[in-house]
Amino acid sequence: MNRLLRANLKRVFKSRPYIASAIIVAAIAIFTFITNYQDYIVYGGMPYYDGALFAIAGIGIFPLAVIISFFIGTDYSDGTIRNKLVVGSSRTEIYLANLVTSTLVGWIYIIIWTVAFMVPSEIFMEHICPISDILLTFAACFMMMAAFSALLSFLSMSIIKKTGATVACIFFCLFMFIAGTLIKSMLEQDEYYTPSINVSEDGEIEYVGELEPNPNYIPEGSTKRLVYETMLDVLPGGQIFQISEVNTDNAVKMIGYDLGWFVVVSLCGVLVFRKKDLK
Repeated sequence: MNRLLRANLKRVFKSRPYIASAIIVAAIAIFTFITNYQDYIVYGGMPYYDGALFAIAGIGIFPLAVIISFFIGTDYSDGTIRNKLVVGSSRTEIYLANLVTSTLVGWIYIIIWTVAFMVPSEIFMEHICPISDILLTFAACFMMMAAFSALLSFLSMSIIKKTGATVACIFFCLFMFIAGTLIKSMLEQDEYYTPSINVSEDGEIEYVGELEPNPNYIPEGSTKRLVYETMLDVLPGGQIFQISEVNTDNAVKMIGYDLGWFVVVSLCGVLVFRKKDLK
């Protein structure tokens, strides 16, 4: 397995798609710093970088989906997987080597983003969140990326055609992202509709109309809210937004759920791949 892992890492890190994706991640991180700093300059106030430090949680899953599906799809199309079996590697070793490679790729995206974003941020901006919260959020971010790696590896190892695997992985990430967005928006519904606001020439604000109950509001303590909150914690797509906001209230639970995703999906992937026809 160590030999397989070394070969995988060497091939991935030398591939042009991965190098290009790493450069893009770093460029987006620097651009994010610039836009955030400019906003503080324009609107005033103390420039804090905590709000954008973990934007990689939502951004990194898409290049990860492309690289994993491309790497594993190339193994299928070039016959590399069959060659690995011929020289004595087991299917379990092949699957786990690809899984570990995929996970490391995702973690390296986080490291690239963090370095590219924090180097200028530490010079020109400050952080407001406690270091303990930032470290806990990093742990949740790494585990969320590991869960996505396991899920994307499962898809890529199950679909032999490279193009099909790439499309499936990208759409899966989109589905997860949209699902998280919808769940979060439902939980953030206001209890009442806000009345209309009129601003006079003197700058006085006047509220017009009365508060009306919002039928989409989910009451606090209700079973429905508990279900939605649990889904937001369990689904990696829901965790994206909590990590991006440095919300550590449920970070330990999210790490546990991600560990569960990683173990269960990996075991299922090994079982499926062991029975897969590679001819």
